[in-house]
Amino acid sequence: MAKSISNYIKNFGVHFVQTQLVVTLVALPILISWGLGISVMTFLGNLLFAPILTIFLILSSLVLFTQLLDIPNGLLTQVLDCFTSLWHILLQTGSHDWVFTFAHPGLVVLIMIPIVMFFTLTHHKIKTNKTRIFMLSTILGVSILGLFVYQKVYVEQKIQKIYYHEKLTIEQTNKKLILIDNGFFAQKKTAEKTVAFEIRPYLTKTYGSLPITEIKLLQPAAGSFAAAQELCTTCTVEKVSLPYFDENLSKFAWKKYFELQKVLKEKNIVFEQYELPSGLKKSCKNRRDRSVLEDNVINPAAQG
Repeated sequence: MAKSISNYIKNFGVHFVQTQLVVTLVALPILISWGLGISVMTFLGNLLFAPILTIFLILSSLVLFTQLLDIPNGLLTQVLDCFTSLWHILLQTGSHDWVFTFAHPGLVVLIMIPIVMFFTLTHHKIKTNKTRIFMLSTILGVSILGLFVYQKVYVEQKIQKIYYHEKLTIEQTNKKLILIDNGFFAQKKTAEKTVAFEIRPYLTKTYGSLPITEIKLLQPAAGSFAAAQELCTTCTVEKVSLPYFDENLSKFAWKKYFELQKVLKEKNIVFEQYELPSGLKKSCKNRRDRSVLEDNVINPAAQG
């Protein structure tokens, strides 16, 4: 009995590792092409997800059928609630530090990864599972190492200025990445979605894991504040700067401004304001609206 259980666990482990290596090698080029990262916890996450999902479906089904048959299910409901709470706790332990991003090295290089994997699996001399796991691990290791070398040797050494849009410029020099927003995000209805689905994937594909040294907001507005907040929340940002502004901002814009300030403090990101060449001073207009919003967004405890 003990031996059969041991053999089952061993066979399950071997097939699981082999399957995960294949899935990772196939998914890696796709994720890089989409500007997405890969988590170092992928293997562990998939190992936990399958049994947890199975248990959750079993408990949910039992609760449903007992409810339909009018059978007391208070204990099952409590177990399901506890299990769901445990799952939420596990999900909240995730961290952005677990995710690695890579710059796009070219379509030919990415296509070669699954092609080499396919020929390895179909080679007549590679028959045992242990040999397959060794070869697949080698391919994955070499691929990731090559992507890291490409990042350090080529991507981070480039000096370039990209006009992503006439109102959004990206400068790279001496491993420094600077985003200059001159009203691009202010034109967007949902600046957060623009960052999440357009700007961040573009930055990942172009610059890989290179952090954003500075975000310059030349035309402060609700959209620019919201975009900066989204970038600071989801990316590594060192500094946010904007000029002193005398705009008669709306309450919503002030709200976004102080939400950005809150995120900057939480993430320990440097914030800097400077005088425009014209010498414009920071306005005291809407002082009352501004103070109320500051209390609500940054100091909610003050409302008590």
